[in-house]
Amino acid sequence: MLLGDHAEIGVFATQLNQVAVVKTYLRCTGQTGTGASNNEVAAAESSKISASLKALMDGTAKFIGLTFNHIFPGFREQTITVTSDAGFGTVVGTPLPGQVAGVISKRTTQAGRRFRGRTYVPFPSDAFLSLTGLPSVGYTALLGSLALDMFGEDTVVGAGGTSTFVSLLRASNPATSPNNWEVIIATFSNAKWGTQRRRGSYGRANVLPF
Repeated sequence: MLLGDHAEIGVFATQLNQVAVVKTYLRCTGQTGTGASNNEVAAAESSKISASLKALMDGTAKFIGLTFNHIFPGFREQTITVTSDAGFGTVVGTPLPGQVAGVISKRTTQAGRRFRGRTYVPFPSDAFLSLTGLPSVGYTALLGSLALDMFGEDTVVGAGGTSTFVSLLRASNPATSPNNWEVIIATFSNAKWGTQRRRGSYGRANVLPF
């Protein structure tokens, strides 16, 4: 990625007949040499996100892979697909209903609901239930690790140089957010479960792009 580039990353996981899609956005804020290539960034993101996500998913769920798209400046480029890190969740237990999800809250420098966001982490296990039925302390700690891997500042070392990037939230008010983006400055692991209706048994399944 070159200085100023924006990219969209889609993370895909499955359980039974359902597909979960989680997206994050990157902006390159610095580079050395010619920077890390888009393929190198995609591979690096897959490696770290897959490990953190598998640690949060029941053993019946599977991380399938991710997609990487350059989206700004210029036109949306051809999708890069990475499936080399595919594998099942590492948690032994019984899967919770498909619509149940862990929740990561995201904050930017701007105040107000339109400048906040949530990511719904798919397919947890009952092994992560506390005695009160809420997410356990261990689960929220693992959520924090995934949040850091998905939304923290990072540098990827490539063959031709390095690329440093931050994670972005797509803002809803273009008048106050240049190019509709705000930089994510903090994340929080929620100690409550969220729901994604489409991941439930009656939801229409998302379609895998690969």
